[in-house]
Amino acid sequence: MIKHRATVFIRTQHTHILKTNVKPRTHCKIVKRKQAFLQSTHGRKYGYSSTAKGHIDTWRGKEFPSLILPISLTSTNSQSLHVNNTHTHLPSSHDKNVEREVFLDYAGSAIPSQSLLQAIFKESIQNQILANPHSNGPAASRTESQIDEVKKELLDFFHANAGPKYGYEKILQAGEGDHCEEDYHSGYEVIFTSGTTQALQIVAENFAWDDGRERDGTGKSMLVYSHNSHTSVVGMREPAMRRGALFQCQTLDDIEMAGAKEFESWGGDSFQDKLKDNGNGNGNCNGNDDGNGNGNGNDDGNNEDGYTYDFGSGAKGRNGYRTEAATKHLLAFPLECNFSGRKSKAQQIIRASRSAKSGTWYSMLDIAKAASTSTVNLRTLDPDFACISFYKIFGAPTGIGALFVKRSSKTVLAPEWNDSLKRRRYFGGGSVDIQLPFRDFARPRSSLASLVHGTINFRSILALRLGLVEIKQLSMGLDLKHYNGRSVIELYGEWNTLKENYPQHPGPEISFNIIRSDGSYVGYNEVSKLAALSNTPIQFRTGCFCNLGACQEALKIDEEKAKYNYERSGKVCGDHLDVIDGSPTGAIRVSIGKDSIWEDIDTLLTFLERTFVSKRSALSLEMQDKQKSFSMTHNESEELRLKDIYLFPIKSCAAMKVDRWQMHNCGKLLFDRECALIDSAGTALRLSRYPKMAFIRPFLDLDKMILEVCAPGCSKLVIDLNTDASSPIKDINVCGNKCNGKLWGSHAVSAWFTEYMGVQCWLARANDGKYFLPTAISATEAHRNGSNQAGFENEAPLLLLSMNSINVLNELLLNKGYPGVNAKHFRPNLVVTTEKSSNDINPEDQWKSITIPAKAELVVTGQCARCSMVDVNPESGMKGRTLRTLSEYRRRGGQITFGIFLKQTNVTQCDQSMLWIQSGDVLLAKR
Repeated sequence: MIKHRATVFIRTQHTHILKTNVKPRTHCKIVKRKQAFLQSTHGRKYGYSSTAKGHIDTWRGKEFPSLILPISLTSTNSQSLHVNNTHTHLPSSHDKNVEREVFLDYAGSAIPSQSLLQAIFKESIQNQILANPHSNGPAASRTESQIDEVKKELLDFFHANAGPKYGYEKILQAGEGDHCEEDYHSGYEVIFTSGTTQALQIVAENFAWDDGRERDGTGKSMLVYSHNSHTSVVGMREPAMRRGALFQCQTLDDIEMAGAKEFESWGGDSFQDKLKDNGNGNGNCNGNDDGNGNGNGNDDGNNEDGYTYDFGSGAKGRNGYRTEAATKHLLAFPLECNFSGRKSKAQQIIRASRSAKSGTWYSMLDIAKAASTSTVNLRTLDPDFACISFYKIFGAPTGIGALFVKRSSKTVLAPEWNDSLKRRRYFGGGSVDIQLPFRDFARPRSSLASLVHGTINFRSILALRLGLVEIKQLSMGLDLKHYNGRSVIELYGEWNTLKENYPQHPGPEISFNIIRSDGSYVGYNEVSKLAALSNTPIQFRTGCFCNLGACQEALKIDEEKAKYNYERSGKVCGDHLDVIDGSPTGAIRVSIGKDSIWEDIDTLLTFLERTFVSKRSALSLEMQDKQKSFSMTHNESEELRLKDIYLFPIKSCAAMKVDRWQMHNCGKLLFDRECALIDSAGTALRLSRYPKMAFIRPFLDLDKMILEVCAPGCSKLVIDLNTDASSPIKDINVCGNKCNGKLWGSHAVSAWFTEYMGVQCWLARANDGKYFLPTAISATEAHRNGSNQAGFENEAPLLLLSMNSINVLNELLLNKGYPGVNAKHFRPNLVVTTEKSSNDINPEDQWKSITIPAKAELVVTGQCARCSMVDVNPESGMKGRTLRTLSEYRRRGGQITFGIFLKQTNVTQCDQSMLWIQSGDVLLAKR
């Protein structure tokens, strides 16, 4: 039996590494820490040393050259420890700036090894002549036979063939003469899908849901899923409800404690009436009807791998109570939670559901996360259906998954087509025996073949064999504290309560948040950004990981609060709103896989210690600002000189430098950021993602009232500024904010930008030249309430930066060996110089307003939070290390700031009144 070591490894980190005091990652110290780990109880099991492939330290550098290298230890004597510098293979890139990374997002996807990718490529060449398995002939037959071979290998891998559940030897030891039907498993059939989500969709759309019409509306089918289910599992309720079924969400604790009585209650009419009274079968995430969890809630046998529970052969099986006329219900839950790593008592749950005497319960087991690092024995677990995505295990090929269907349960998905009106379903090529184009007549293929529509991805399916071969070769309470004793890490789920020698240890993923020394939370977006900027970039996942139930449970967010966050703050899945009203909206998830090494965890811990642990009672940047403001004379002013003026007619494209330019009464430069390139979803394209935008150079000719646009390899594009915009667009997404605008220019304009960018895009212009400044509320809320911003800028009409700040940054960059920057890296509108503040690192931090004598007074609205866009060189499009350097001294309130925003005082709407500004103007800054 294949025994992955990932869960052992992560458990080892919990008991031996994650509770140690983390020190700087110098070579001598890291070597000593690794040696101590390897000499521990779990450390002796680390690294696949007894497998055919050998110890992971010997092949990790070759198979994953872009990841950090392991530290090599020689054991001839205790003093001869040294760092292994033999791996000289560099990442496969010609960019000298490419860095080795730490990958800790294996729950999201495994990384394919170089050997696997090479084997897949070689196999695709050697197996070039394959035909559509729906065809006839030798090539088609060869394809079909190889697909059957892959199915057989998968059934072997997941122990899903027909046979005894516990092995004949165990049955004989139990004293049974002839084994009963419950002990003999019918095995599974494999349906290839695009992944776990499609497998769940197939079950949801084809399950024999009962709407109760034949029983006067009673006896409806019930879908029950656990609260820690993936979004793709929760989505099964839509097809179920469309077919007249009801749904309810139960906590995993209640499902694990449930016995026959609870399942009979959940599928009973009285419980269903209660759900219907609540509306559409929405029972929320509740517990049992009586809340006491009666039934076989005892764990009758904890296997070391946490999945196999030995109940013997005496329990009553499905066939004891099943009748075809009984209402069919479906129970869906994960074998391992992708948020917390909690492993469910799957066999116990499934057997309890089948013990219900009223109704027939089927089980849908999500094994996608569990299978990535642990052996899964389907015959022992015995679900009716199970789903998997293979990229979670091998990393490649992607876009391939499987639905395992128990042979004795397959009729519930593919019933006879005896009522075409009730069972109408889509059919595609290969799924029907006959269909008549001019008549409403079609007959599905027998059994599960009717669920497969069109040609399957046969080349990727055949590549799965190579992934299986590779796998067969391999047969965190974090104790970080601030100076004041406050814990840095807030753990969630099973890892937070894990005890030594706990028989069912969690899976190899840890979810947590970081807490500052004052007790406030560090947003997960800030942590992710800083991890990407660390000397060794670290990849992990943040948010709720498509598991809202487990996330809400961990963070103590009830559904009313989640709805409030959505309606009030615009919080949606996948965004960067990480803290609302002082509370986190998601978490950080670190997950390891079959190719992880000790150094990955050590690097993570060093990053956390260096970045977030407060060693002493140091003044925050905010407190330093306050102390400075008290030490200065109120309304103290200083003279500035306007050095440069930049405007950006098209957002994220090249700057247009001018010596003299017009400014609206609101403080907005004429035509600045009035246009943006948007994709088909209405999202503005950004320079950080599309570096080619740096070479799109717009030029405004106010005399001719035209916009000229140039780009390498393209003819000049000329657009009349008086051209009317067309096709209003709502909800243009600009850096997370919703704006209104219109498509601008002809089809030729869109074609010009699309041809250069290499992606479909359109030019949008802010609505009719009407600009409304954001109010005192947040920008997101302002847009949601219908306020338009001044063009497509992020927060305010003007962005100002001092040369003092740029000079200090350049000194730091050059000392680190990084290339210097100029003002255009930061896309400011105004660049100023000052003599009085020449000794201040960032003098603009202290300015409250900027006065243009006899012209205008601009008030500072805030500091500019920076992103990776500042890393892009506006001249070459190459990326540097600017944001990383800024993060070392410009972190403030969860953001990396550089520059200040300005707007005109006491003006809420731009009009046609203008004033002129020019380089060399004298300005006054008030502190």
